[in-house]
Amino acid sequence: MKPKQLIGIVIASFVAFFLIITFVAFVKIGNANYMILPEEDPILMESEARDIAKKYCIKGGETLDPGFYSERSGTWWFEANLNTTREDCRPVCVVFEEDKTASLYWRCK
Repeated sequence: MKPKQLIGIVIASFVAFFLIITFVAFVKIGNANYMILPEEDPILMESEARDIAKKYCIKGGETLDPGFYSERSGTWWFEANLNTTREDCRPVCVVFEEDKTASLYWRCK
């Protein structure tokens, strides 16, 4: 194989590799593209987010399930076990890292 051919193959391989990596880095969801970013540590740890959730969403005798952190929205989500219920609904307390507040939402069918 001639050196020019080898250089051409190496360049073509590099370009193909770059295109594959670029394609894999984007995920098509509906009509929008979201870039997959490396995981980052949350600003609030779960224990601090739980304390905020209790302050805003929980009353006497009510509890929270373990939290789930959403990197994309910068929020902690806690399923809430409340004394009040709504038919076909599950309450969730969402803690916002940006301003350290929380809101109770009802996820209904």
